[in-house]
Amino acid sequence: MKLLAFDCSMGPASVAVHQWHDDGRHRADELGLVGPGGKADDLVAMIADALAHAGLAVTDLDRICVTTGPGSFTGVRV
Repeated sequence: MKLLAFDCSMGPASVAVHQWHDDGRHRADELGLVGPGGKADDLVAMIADALAHAGLAVTDLDRICVTTGPGSFTGVRV
């Protein structure tokens, strides 16, 4: 199973790719970002970097996990 997870709801944005293999091996690749700028702009590049580092394409993924907040847009959702 190949899983992509990302979070930008609070503080630093983070992206993780985890791979489980049929023979029991697994591998995790994680990226974190702290700094100014739009999180949405940074997040797309971080996802691309994490997938490239793991040697995967988006089409290779079995699952995508995300957080639901809170975040800077929470008031808009309410």
